[in-house]
Amino acid sequence: MSYFKKTNIFKQIFFSRGTIVVIFFLIVFTGFGLYSIIGKSIDASKQRKIAEMEVVELQRKQNDLSQKIEMLKTPEGQSEALKEEYPVVASGEHVVVITDDATPKNQTIDDSQVSPKKSFWDYLKNLFK
Repeated sequence: MSYFKKTNIFKQIFFSRGTIVVIFFLIVFTGFGLYSIIGKSIDASKQRKIAEMEVVELQRKQNDLSQKIEMLKTPEGQSEALKEEYPVVASGEHVVVITDDATPKNQTIDDSQVSPKKSFWDYLKNLFK
């Protein structure tokens, strides 16, 4: 019989309103904490993907630069790099300069072809004509 009294006291304490309210608030605060942790985990996974893409890009750049360094170790690569950087030519080579003019040299522009600049007041006068 004393066993039933002990369990009855436990049930009275555990199922009292105060205990239920405390347990409810603990569950709510734990839920908010869990929500925050999940958000941080999602942000961390996004940052990880960005970092992995940067690593791949940096490895590609490293490979390109190492290929350029290997090319610069040869005389052909050195002359090519020099020609790209400065306007120099080797003996027997010629430099060709290509220009793109919008108007031919013998064509002139008349003053009648150029529209005069109009002021704001001229615009308003023409608006009401």
